[in-house]
Amino acid sequence: MPTIESHKKPWIPKIKSKSNKSWNYDGRYHTRRWRKYRDSFLKNNPLCIECKKVGKTIPATTVGHKISLNIDNTDNNFWHGEHIALCQSCNIRQAQKDKKRW
Repeated sequence: MPTIESHKKPWIPKIKSKSNKSWNYDGRYHTRRWRKYRDSFLKNNPLCIECKKVGKTIPATTVGHKISLNIDNTDNNFWHGEHIALCQSCNIRQAQKDKKRW
């Protein structure tokens, strides 16, 4: 008797699960507490600090950690560590640098 596997269509791509992301999933970023903190931090720090160093005035859209969570992933560092306001491209650049280090 044929199995269900034999009836699958090979031209339909398999759906990747959410756990196969290229970064480490951290549920703390998807909480109401983080969203409220991020919004208030960006209100007080509206410009990207990396762009500001080179003379650009780009609005910050993300909040990053000054010390990478790969080094210190404790709850204390996540909430009370030093945070920095970054634009999307600077945040991606910082994440890639952190990946290369580890």
